[in-house]
Amino acid sequence: MIKVKIQDKNLAGILLSEMMCEIRKNHMTVEEIISLRIYQEIQLYRDKVDAKYQGLVQPEKAEVELNGYRDKAHQIDAKKQIQVALSAFQKNGYIMLVDEQQVESLDQVVRVHPEMQVCFIKLVPLVGG
Repeated sequence: MIKVKIQDKNLAGILLSEMMCEIRKNHMTVEEIISLRIYQEIQLYRDKVDAKYQGLVQPEKAEVELNGYRDKAHQIDAKKQIQVALSAFQKNGYIMLVDEQQVESLDQVVRVHPEMQVCFIKLVPLVGG
């Protein structure tokens, strides 16, 4: 198991959020990394009683609040969020860097290692999950 740091930053390079993901593979596609990230952030949100969701993609029925979103039912559809995030990647809604190198396609394979850093740079608000 390899722990990988995942960060969200804005265009100015300011850190918005950070989390660690555990990966069990030596190589993953960009699509797998995005999916894992979305799944894990939803799990973290569900595990907290009174949490704000600070994910890559805003759930479509969530209320916008300072520094996050709140879903009244505390239920977010992970499959739907993953599809929105993958679509946003393909439409340049955000940039994804792996070890400071931009990845270009969902099927691109990256080598997973203990010092690996994944950074998502949000270009536009991502709504509709």
